[in-house]
Amino acid sequence: MERNKNVNKIVTDNIISLIESGKLPEWSKAFKRIKRNIDSKKNYSCLNQLLLSGDTSEYYITPKKAIAKKLNFKGAKTKIVTFWKVSSYMAKNVKTNELEEKKSFLLRFYNVIGFDSIANTEEKRKLIEKKSEYKNNVRLEELDKMIANIGATIKTGQSGMAYYSPSAHEISLPKIETFTDSKSYYKTLFHELAHWTGHETNLKRHNEKKYTFEEREERKQEYSYEELVAEISSAMLAEYFNLNDNIDDLKNSASYLKAWLEPLKNDVNMIVHASSKADKAVNFILDKMGVAPSAIDEA
Repeated sequence: MERNKNVNKIVTDNIISLIESGKLPEWSKAFKRIKRNIDSKKNYSCLNQLLLSGDTSEYYITPKKAIAKKLNFKGAKTKIVTFWKVSSYMAKNVKTNELEEKKSFLLRFYNVIGFDSIANTEEKRKLIEKKSEYKNNVRLEELDKMIANIGATIKTGQSGMAYYSPSAHEISLPKIETFTDSKSYYKTLFHELAHWTGHETNLKRHNEKKYTFEEREERKQEYSYEELVAEISSAMLAEYFNLNDNIDDLKNSASYLKAWLEPLKNDVNMIVHASSKADKAVNFILDKMGVAPSAIDEA
């Protein structure tokens, strides 16, 4: 475990060095949540992104066009999206008494089908290959087996978001294909697993009290600190499993951590404090994986 402690310290020191350098790029999310029209490949409006937010698909098509393209969507549920129909007409200006062009706007609704609900046929494959930006990311089978040993409930592809739900004590992740690469998927999973370790049945790091919105606003520091713990844990586990090719791979984590330092008065020392909690989370996860002896200190 001494080797693991040394690795964790190196990761923490590198993160602090990157943050203090002041040369970090903007943090970028590792997976896509954008919803698009399959024909135009254009992003849907903000309203439509919200209307489709509970669905896992990236691309959508109307039933009429799906039939025309010979897609098999039997049993698929449709979703509603909106668009503004704009019409032009000529009308007299009451002040100048001259004709001028006017526009009218009518909000229309129509049904669409997400491509995840369409059967895998040659017609679908051709459309996806032509339009989609999804990558053929490879699953790391040996790592998957070790993660399964942890015993966490991990639901994949049921939403377009990555999160840990304390109330359900389960993790939700987008599909691996929607991530920028395979290692980004596993780093995100490690982040959520670190949150999972804080449950009362694990390391008891979370406060289970239910807070009102006002109380949650006052507890931003506590929430920020937990995000530091989770992201540092993710960086440590990524290093442990050789998912960091070089120091540049830490830059996105450092950018994420820097954003969460603001509620903590930009105190970089909080990284050091959070890394001690991350040590416990990492050791807990590795122990459950069966790849390292238990080295969890009393909190």
